[in-house]
Amino acid sequence: MFNTRSIDENMKVTQRLKGGEKILLTSEHLVEFKGLKENGDMIVKLKNKLYKVGVERYRCTLEELREYLKTLKPGDLIKVSTGETVKFIKVNRTKFLAKEGNAEYLYPIPIFTELIQRKQESGREKKIKALALKYKGVTIQTSWGPSVIGELTPCEESVFLYEFGEELYSLSLEDFMSELSSDMNHLEL
Repeated sequence: MFNTRSIDENMKVTQRLKGGEKILLTSEHLVEFKGLKENGDMIVKLKNKLYKVGVERYRCTLEELREYLKTLKPGDLIKVSTGETVKFIKVNRTKFLAKEGNAEYLYPIPIFTELIQRKQESGREKKIKALALKYKGVTIQTSWGPSVIGELTPCEESVFLYEFGEELYSLSLEDFMSELSSDMNHLEL
């Protein structure tokens, strides 16, 4: 995605870079841009050493990559430089959270390589999420006892609930809908 520019395009982009800006190379190295040589090669700093690097090795700035990751939605499938395909959850200042199998991991931003597939939400999932947001803060009777509906989990696959207002637990969207439906006596779905 970010390394699909031609050499001419990279030349134009790198001429606008400022000294000290963090950039990513196609090798996934995060380096500090220092300047351009007359022949167009970049001077970069990595681990307190200066290197001359061809402009074709330029991938993007760290800020460009971070801004792109902010456009992704929880559940989108992405590829990381280790070759794995993971489910994106969210991004912060320097890392992003993704799910691989049943485990969640924090990855450094530069390890992202490409978007594989956008998550397609069903109409039912949208309806359940809308209900969770609508009834946030409302107490419902669940099979575990009275629970206050909280927010969606970061990956938007579950809903947080607070049993007796204190103990936090989460239910999958389908389980949440089942509990909500069984307590319809005072809620309008």
